[in-house]
Amino acid sequence: MLWFVGLVGCITVVVEPAEWPEDTGAETPTDPTGTDPGETDPPTPEETDPPTTTEPDPCAESELVSVTSLVSAPGRMINQVELTAVTSSSVAVAARCVSDVDTTEVHLLEDLGGTEHVFQFSGLLTSTTYTCTAAPICPRSADPLPTVSVAVGAGPQGLAPVTVTIDPVLGMTGHYTLFNTKPNGACSGQGGFAQLVDPDGAPRFWHALPPLNVDVEVRHQGDGIFVFGGGYSPEGRPRIVDLWEGEQYASDFLPDATNTWFHHDGKMLDDGRIVTLEADTTNYLGTDFEGFAVRAHDPVTGVLSWEYRAQTGIDRGELPVRDFLDYDEWHPNWVDVEQENGQDMLYVSWCYYGWILKIDPISQTVVWIMGDGADLALVDAGGAPLDGFEFSQCQHGLEVDGDHVLVYDNGWYRGFSRVSEYEVDESTATARLLWTWEDDWQESTLGDADYLDNGRILTNKAHPDCWSYGTNSEIVEFDPLTGLAASRVRFDDIRDSTYRAERLDGCELFSNAKYCSTLADRLVELAPAFGE
Repeated sequence: MLWFVGLVGCITVVVEPAEWPEDTGAETPTDPTGTDPGETDPPTPEETDPPTTTEPDPCAESELVSVTSLVSAPGRMINQVELTAVTSSSVAVAARCVSDVDTTEVHLLEDLGGTEHVFQFSGLLTSTTYTCTAAPICPRSADPLPTVSVAVGAGPQGLAPVTVTIDPVLGMTGHYTLFNTKPNGACSGQGGFAQLVDPDGAPRFWHALPPLNVDVEVRHQGDGIFVFGGGYSPEGRPRIVDLWEGEQYASDFLPDATNTWFHHDGKMLDDGRIVTLEADTTNYLGTDFEGFAVRAHDPVTGVLSWEYRAQTGIDRGELPVRDFLDYDEWHPNWVDVEQENGQDMLYVSWCYYGWILKIDPISQTVVWIMGDGADLALVDAGGAPLDGFEFSQCQHGLEVDGDHVLVYDNGWYRGFSRVSEYEVDESTATARLLWTWEDDWQESTLGDADYLDNGRILTNKAHPDCWSYGTNSEIVEFDPLTGLAASRVRFDDIRDSTYRAERLDGCELFSNAKYCSTLADRLVELAPAFGE
């Protein structure tokens, strides 16, 4: 027997021929029909293709698993529902709730094992009926799947109605918009809400706030945990709210917590600590005025990381006092803590001076003050000197990212409000004005600006109708490179006030496949389990 070996690229091909007849020197016989036996018609596809076979579904009715019961119970909020499914044996189960009028509105949750499966759905549309089903994932159900109908009632009175417009080319970054709201021009004694709306402006989450001023910070920390604080009241101490369970914690570790006035800000840091901005009596040359204190503490252990009091800065000659403004000399209205080389750095905004301070809370020293007449020289994007008039003039919600400072500038003396970004160079003691965004509005107070992950900016043009001269509050997403607005969330009633806002991705909260592509893909994978 002979072997033929050929090299094709780097692949060795070994050909084993059939048995050849012994060579007798005779010519190769021909077929009587005149056809060369080496020439044959090409085989038809039917002769060469392997037979088509259907792979058996390993999950289909192999163990005769059944969902023996499916019941629903209301959650804490009107638009929450808890489903409990019981299966005949331990198996992974998926549950979904589909709107009866919009089949793209599908909420999906999964449970990996056991015989009793509990699913907690949140963020359902108000005044909407859903059909909910539970299905074993693998093996499939041997019986028809049970369903329950869930009717969601109307939301509470006092939620701010909004209208959302989205540029069809630019689109909206994320899906949900979170903000605080207070009715009747921010001057009423009503508490308002923390409120979250979808791209259609429909409310998906709300939490009633105590009777606070409108200056409240509300943020989503992930995993359905919200933190709010501020409002210029003892009731404004930062609180932790669980989406399903409600309020879990209020910052009351201070001995005088019932008399401490928390204002404008209270938030949770990425490491879980709570930061508070508090009114604090400060003395200058024998005269008391309202300064501030900032504290960082662990809500689990109650351990205080540090506190910074304005009195320290006065005593060290680092915080200036110019001309007492009706007791409230500086009007601090925003704080945040950033990590720099593994150490906390505190940032504080003073509205009345138009200044932003960077403070080392460990050494208790002021690193720099940015603003007209303060430590940093101002230059334009090309490095040319600018007049201090181009610093912010009363600013509210800010954001710090490394050496960049994003500012909502109310523009007291400029005649219009705007959003600006500065780059601070500590080595040269300069602040570079990178860009400004104007949208033909002016509000004397309130407002916010946040970085979005894709380079766009989200700003809350917040309007308190009882004391400001602007128009309806509006949350705008824009591109700082082009100045174009990608989306707008406009408050329908001019009397509805707000302060700060943030944008959440559709997969970050709830389980709605309408706004989360990962869940939408999973729904397709689970279609056989639901008999589709």
